[in-house]
Amino acid sequence: MLEDDYQTLYDLIQDKQVIPIIGFDLYDAAFKNEIEKAVASDENKGLHVPDALSFLAFKYNPDEYKRIVQKLNNNTNGFQIINILYHSLPQKKRSGFGVAISEKLLEFRSQANPIPACIAQLAMIKCFKFYINATFFNSLELAISKYRVPVADTDANAFYEVVDNDKENLKDIPYDNTRSGFSTDYFKKPLIYNWLGTHDKSHGKFFLADVDYIELLVKMIANENNTFLNLKNALKHAYLLFIGCDFPDWVLRFFLRFSIDEKMDKKEALEKNYLVERIDDEPSKAFLIGSSGITKFQEPPDKFIFRMYEGLRRRINSACVDSISFSNNKVFISYNHEDTAIAQHIKKQLESQFIDVWLDEKMLESGDSLSKEIQDGIHNSCAFIAIVTNNFNKYIGQKKYFKEEWNFVAENYNKESGKHKEVIRLVTDDFLKRDMDDTYLFPNAKKYFIENSDMLIKVEKITSPDYNLTDKFISALRELQYKKGLLGL
Repeated sequence: MLEDDYQTLYDLIQDKQVIPIIGFDLYDAAFKNEIEKAVASDENKGLHVPDALSFLAFKYNPDEYKRIVQKLNNNTNGFQIINILYHSLPQKKRSGFGVAISEKLLEFRSQANPIPACIAQLAMIKCFKFYINATFFNSLELAISKYRVPVADTDANAFYEVVDNDKENLKDIPYDNTRSGFSTDYFKKPLIYNWLGTHDKSHGKFFLADVDYIELLVKMIANENNTFLNLKNALKHAYLLFIGCDFPDWVLRFFLRFSIDEKMDKKEALEKNYLVERIDDEPSKAFLIGSSGITKFQEPPDKFIFRMYEGLRRRINSACVDSISFSNNKVFISYNHEDTAIAQHIKKQLESQFIDVWLDEKMLESGDSLSKEIQDGIHNSCAFIAIVTNNFNKYIGQKKYFKEEWNFVAENYNKESGKHKEVIRLVTDDFLKRDMDDTYLFPNAKKYFIENSDMLIKVEKITSPDYNLTDKFISALRELQYKKGLLGL
């Protein structure tokens, strides 16, 4: 995907022409670590749980889940598994399926962050004032109420609106459909349209299985009594941004048919749609996307949101993103100047993922005291990364500037100090822990940066010759950077 496509999208967002539609794939990325922890056990070793819906199906009936994925040779997704579970139930039990899934979700959410950072960033893009939630999670509403409502005000509902569908009560949106075109300015305040309902409010009546989707889409397209007149008018004239909406082909086609409000043989009508996908499409959907002019961003949805947020935030005179003081969201890189090439490579990788970096590039002399600028840089960072290579072994018994930085961290962020600092040791694959009796390292510094201590530090291996960071590590660091910068920790 060319950078020009992102810039075009940013222009449309700033012009208030875009409606984001968020789907379950966004939560697959946001809750990946929590899902892995919840599933991890000897009896589940090797079990394939690819997404959030699959996880809920697993929690509902672990034995049946294992049987299904084994029968399908792991070639499935959560939407399919949910449907198989639903249709395997006796008729009398199907009405309680949604309630049971809701309970499993509440149980899981009590152990996870209810507002993933990517959802918070989406909520803080001010040019978005109308969101379609194509899941039954309520994280978007929590994010809007937390980040779009003045801190001093206790009446959050005065600053945003929510419209909840459920199986027994389909609703339209409040929208002035007498105006031409579309602009988010037509909404008096941020509006969330929970297209499938939400598990916490619908008491099992949210839309869950394929039969629910079919009934919903049929009623939307029929539009009896103009039930969806305002929604149809908004979608018809807006640019639709599907984030993490890896809908089955038939769901996407019918949703688009409702949105454009005409026969789907006009390329011009479909070109206004953007999809964020990261997996191979089923053939019929791939044909639809490829032949219709729909723009596709081949990027994981959580990374796409981070990129979109940062791209808008860094635009000159952009008023599209809420102004937040990110005083401590940089990552401080400490390194021996003989390892400058590695440090620069790490810096480049992080900055390409919109992670701000503090890297001292001055050639300070051995024995120089730690400047206030460096001390402030460490204090105001969300993470301290030490690059450890065999070049350390050349300086036994010598005072070096990077050792002063290590000592400063060990002295100020030890367990007893009560101060929290994420300290990460990037260790090259050829590093040898030999002759480490260094008189210029504090005992704690030696323990944290050379020995295998897990009291303060996280250890990551970087392998030559490329020394590339893993996607998992970058995602975790980005989440940390954003969370600490946002909350001022």
